[in-house]
Amino acid sequence: MSHSGPIHDIQPVQNNQEIGYLSIQTMEKCQSDDNLTKFATCSSDRTIRFWHHIDTAAPMPKQLEINKCLCRNAYCKDMSKMIFI
Repeated sequence: MSHSGPIHDIQPVQNNQEIGYLSIQTMEKCQSDDNLTKFATCSSDRTIRFWHHIDTAAPMPKQLEINKCLCRNAYCKDMSKMIFI
């Protein structure tokens, strides 16, 4: 689910922003986790995509806990949301 055109910008998204979480309750649970990185990309394919990365050096139980907090795209496990412009 990568962009089909050049990426023009990449911006970090703070973990306390509710984009990418299943609910407010899961956001409160995972927002202070240092093993989670969220960012957004925009491209000339006229989309903005919100991504998340879980540090693979984190213990497996911690990774599974973070996974339970996040929204998943049906086609890409690392993308939370896509906005068409």
